[in-house]
Amino acid sequence: MFNKAVRWARSPQGQRALAEAGRRAQQVANDPATRAKVRQLRGRAEQLAKDPATRAKVDRLRGRVTGKDQTAGGGTGGTGSTGGTGGTGGTGGTGGTGGTGSSGSSGAGDSNGPGGPGAAPRS
Repeated sequence: MFNKAVRWARSPQGQRALAEAGRRAQQVANDPATRAKVRQLRGRAEQLAKDPATRAKVDRLRGRVTGKDQTAGGGTGGTGSTGGTGGTGGTGGTGGTGGTGSSGSSGAGDSNGPGGPGAAPRS
């Protein structure tokens, strides 16, 4: 499959298509309206990155994906109005107390140990 794509890209027809795609990409990149949209999206992304609740969610997800616990001991549990769920509880942990802004609505850890998978939520 890859070889087929390479052969097409090297063919005269592929060369023309790639050159046209490059020209169009440059036109779009230089368009003031496109630049304004990109600037607006970048600003929104920076706001989300600075938000403590979003940051906590990203850290918890990163811990799940990498298999490493980024929130050892219960995490932040969200902030203020959202309350969170008490973090992941660390490896073999008990689910923590939910940290700031929450009393840990579930408190169930995500690994083996007292708060491991399938553990009943705490009240």
